[in-house]
Amino acid sequence: EEFSIYPEQLELKAGSTRSVKVTWTGSREIEKELSYRLAITELPINLKKPENNSQTGTQLNFLMEIGR
Repeated sequence: EEFSIYPEQLELKAGSTRSVKVTWTGSREIEKELSYRLAITELPINLKKPENNSQTGTQLNFLMEIGR
């Protein structure tokens, strides 16, 4: 892995903003310029309350892919 992403997952409410930190963790010895593409995809989540009230937590609602 050449990058670390923080936070790895989050729930973003309509109209709100949030920063995501992407950090290079690859080799410091780079012989030529590299280019990457960061794609963020929203994933559907179930907004209904679970029938079993013992479940809590945040559901993943986006996917990040980093590729050359």
